[in-house]
Amino acid sequence: MELLVVIAIIATLIGLLLPAVQSAREAARRTACGNNIKQIGLGFHNHLSAKGRFPAGHRHQTAEPNSPGWGWGVFILPFSESTQLHTTLNPDRAKPQDQIAVLKATPGDPISAAMQASIAMYRCPSDNTAPLNLLEDFGPLRSNSRPTTDPPLSTSNYVGSCGGIEVAGTSADAINAEDSGGALYGFSDSSVGVAPGKITDGLSKTLLVGERCGAESREGADAGNGQYAAVWLGHGRSKNNGSSSMGRAYGKVTKEKTFNQFGAGTAVNGKYFSSRHRGGVQFLFCDGAVRFVDDSTTGDVLYALGNRADGLTTDFR
Repeated sequence: MELLVVIAIIATLIGLLLPAVQSAREAARRTACGNNIKQIGLGFHNHLSAKGRFPAGHRHQTAEPNSPGWGWGVFILPFSESTQLHTTLNPDRAKPQDQIAVLKATPGDPISAAMQASIAMYRCPSDNTAPLNLLEDFGPLRSNSRPTTDPPLSTSNYVGSCGGIEVAGTSADAINAEDSGGALYGFSDSSVGVAPGKITDGLSKTLLVGERCGAESREGADAGNGQYAAVWLGHGRSKNNGSSSMGRAYGKVTKEKTFNQFGAGTAVNGKYFSSRHRGGVQFLFCDGAVRFVDDSTTGDVLYALGNRADGLTTDFR
């Protein structure tokens, strides 16, 4: 009898301790995620120091909207102690589709290895989805009903802020979108990057990069296979695939939706910010600060934070 009492007490203690242990582990993972974002911020600001402007959000090697483009995740590599990886990808000279052709033909090639390299600073430790995106290469999003033999690419949990732009896929000119107000996409010189002087709302009041879940299993979400995953290499073709392809590199803010907005299809919902952390999403601001933005933050505040020069400044803390 006494033994049963002891066992019951131990079981009760374990039941009390387990949530605390899990909470401590998640706190550690969230801290590690914040450190990743700080590293990304250092890459951006090292680029800024060297070139006088932030890197481009994406860059097309051709004006053809059916073509993919390299993204900011590639451009900050040499400023984030990953010079060799940047050299192998050769984004200044090689087109993404040419490198994809190498990946398809010779999986063991150094270029192939680079495109599938899992970079620690691009992966949130709280997200347990696959490190490779099995649904999309530098082309249209693949769905469960359209299986593909294309080789997968390395994923990321961080996307650039494109302001309030509608990265929809109905326009053949999505790569030349009107100014959305974002820090990384949707302005006249977005192919070369924005200078700090054009972020007139203030660097400390403008989003630069935020989190993106690889997948979610919440009610109503069809994202069990990584459809929401970002791709640090860049984006797929913009024509007819704007949300699913451009959304691989960018996150959007609107007055209507906030965080962790999931729905039945990624073409509609895959371009917002989201995280595995309870209560909100971590963001890199243009001044290099990392802040946890609570998921109760209103759409109006998020919209103001996501736009660099709309005059709608907010004293977010």
